[in-house]
Order: sequence, then structure tokens, then C-alpha cells
Amino acid sequence: MLMLPISEWGEYRASPVDIQNTIDTIVELADAFFARRYKAVEDATDLQARTVLALQERLRVHTQMVRNWGYFSEVVQISSELYAPLDDALRKALGFSASDLIATGRHLVWVLEDRNTENFKRLKLAFRERTTPRLVRAFFKHHPEMKGDVEKFLAAIPGNVTLEQVKFRLLAQASIWYVAAMSFTAPQVAQGTGLAVDPTGAVLDALSCIPVT
Repeated sequence: MLMLPISEWGEYRASPVDIQNTIDTIVELADAFFARRYKAVEDATDLQARTVLALQERLRVHTQMVRNWGYFSEVVQISSELYAPLDDALRKALGFSASDLIATGRHLVWVLEDRNTENFKRLKLAFRERTTPRLVRAFFKHHPEMKGDVEKFLAAIPGNVTLEQVKFRLLAQASIWYVAAMSFTAPQVAQGTGLAVDPTGAVLDALSCIPVT
């Protein structure tokens, strides 16, 4: 999926059904990935070799999803120390250094965490309502970036729809917010990192895709 050219991504956001199908497929793929290696254990005739292979698989299962090799601050520090000697060569070749890249990435993580926290707070304020009209009105109140007529939205909801179903629909509506949440400009990021705008822009150009409009 990540190897698809941007021209093949399409112009419409994924539906909740699409997202769930993707999640289910990835889980199945992960299960199949480690399960296929058990064939090597079955085919091993030597008891010691089977024991070693079984232990290796046990470790792989526990580390397949998460392979962190340190806390975030430690990863940043170690990476900075490892790649700093390449700064001049990378700056000459790419227009930014390894240190610029790491500093930009660290800042983007912080910004995304803050944006996600803020969005969660807005959703929480709306989803505490116990009736559909109050829920919808609170949602649009706390999400001013969502365009549309609140009353028309309410009028379009069938009478047999539950409050939980409305919440799922609003969550899908809120996914539009992620386009803005994942969008950055070089001046914005440079202001947060203290780096110059030009190398910051070069980092973003190297790592990012322009949103489809």
C-alpha cells in the first residue's frame, strides 16, 4: 500500500468499512507471516535445532508488532550522535543534514501528539451528549472546520438510527480533520525547531506528499 504511486491513491477519503477491511487484512497478514515460519520448526528433525527455532519464534511473536529499541528521547539522542558526522555530506547532497532531519522529525511528533490530544478533547466534549440532536449540534460547534448545515444533517438521519450509529458517522466525518492535522508548512515547522526555512523545506519535500485537492 505504501509503495503505490500518489496518482493511484484516489481523491476520496476511505470509508469506515474500508478502514476496517484494511485493519482486518493487516492482522491476517501478520498472523500468516509468523505462522509460515513454524514449517521450519516442523521440518527440523534434530531436537536441539527444533528447540532453538521454537524459542526464536517465541521471541519474534513478542516483538513482531513493536520493535522499539529505546524510549523516544533515547532514540533521538542516539540517532543524533550516530548520524551527526554525516551532516556536512548530507547537507551538500540533499540540502539538509542528518541533524536537521532528526530535529524536524522530533518536532513533528510533538506537534502531532498535541493536535491529536486537542482533537480527542473536542470529540469527548461532543460525545458526552445523550441525545442525537444535542450530539450533532455539539459536534459541529466544537468542529467549526466542518462545513455544512447542522439542521439538514439532523433531518437526514433516519428515525431508527441509534445514538451509537450517529457517533460512528460523526467519527467518519471527523476524519476530514486528519488532512489538516497531517499538513505542515516549512515556516511553521522551522519556527518550532529553530532551523532555517530552506533546510526545513528540503526535509519536508524529501519525506512528504502534497495533499490531493
